[in-house]
Parts: sequence; C-alpha cells; structure tokens
Amino acid sequence: PSHSMTPPDILDYSLGELIGEGSTGLVWSASHQGKDGFAVKAFKGLAINRQLLSDALVRIYNGPQHPGIAKICDFDMASPQAYVTTELLAEEVRLANGQTLLRTNSMESLCGNVESGKAWAIAILIADAMAFLHRNHIRHCNLKPSNVLFENMEPTRPQLVDFTQGMLGGIEQIEPI
Repeated sequence: PSHSMTPPDILDYSLGELIGEGSTGLVWSASHQGKDGFAVKAFKGLAINRQLLSDALVRIYNGPQHPGIAKICDFDMASPQAYVTTELLAEEVRLANGQTLLRTNSMESLCGNVESGKAWAIAILIADAMAFLHRNHIRHCNLKPSNVLFENMEPTRPQLVDFTQGMLGGIEQIEPI
C-alpha cells in the first residue's frame, strides 16, 4: 500500500497508518476516543452491497462470537463513508532506517514456514470458522492467506477477516452447501 494517502474522516476515530488495500476498500490502523488497537476498513463507494453487508455484520455482531472470526467492534453502512472496525491484528516492525511500520500478521508470512502438525491445526480452525459463517448464512467468498490473521503471530489462533467479498454484486446469490 502507498502510505501517502489521506485517511477518510470517520466520526470518533483517529486513523493512522494505511495497512491494507483491497478491491472493496482501504484498511487503516486507528484509535477510538484515545484507545488504540483498532483496524478500520473504509469501503469504496459502489464496491459493495451495503444492505447485504450490513445484514451480515449485524448477524455476526449480535450473534455468538467465534474465536476464528476477527471481533467486529463497530460498523456503519449508512453514513457516506461506510466502514467496519475490528481489533487490530498487526505488530510494529522497526526498519533498518529506524522507522517503524505496522505489519499485519497474515497467513502469507507463515506459508512454507509451519510444521505439518501446526498447519493441520490451523486448517481445521479455519474450516470451523468457515462452517460457523455458513451456519449464519454468510458467505466469505474471499478466503486467501492475506485474509487469515493471527494475534501476535501466534499461529494457534487464526482469525478470518474481510468477508465483504461475498457482498459484491452477483456473488450474493451463492448459497453455502
């Protein structure tokens, strides 16, 4: 991601570093009323079906929590700048030049570096999280290593993020089996 972009204005949030960029929006580190540790995904205008996404977020937010789904802290699909806030799953990395930047702890960095026993455990936890979404009639439609994050690079607790892809036009008709 390019780090020169100006973050959008989102009420009660102070957006910091741009930490991710996808087809549906940009992800920023953020603090909320002085408390750090949040990731805010600001959606691009017409890239999403706001009503479908809002319905899915309400179901996950109000329903039972699953340890394999990143915790949703807040969302607003009605304001001009639609967004969803989750806990920040990233760590500060110090570069050779002394600067620090936030790096999300995604499965991409684990690929090829995990023993098979741990890899199977991770796969089973991810499958369980996907099954949970499907039981709640939510399709992820964008499962890939960069959308599986870990807290403190602890590979025993994978968490799915970014299930907005399933809310894109045309895809929302897919019924999970």
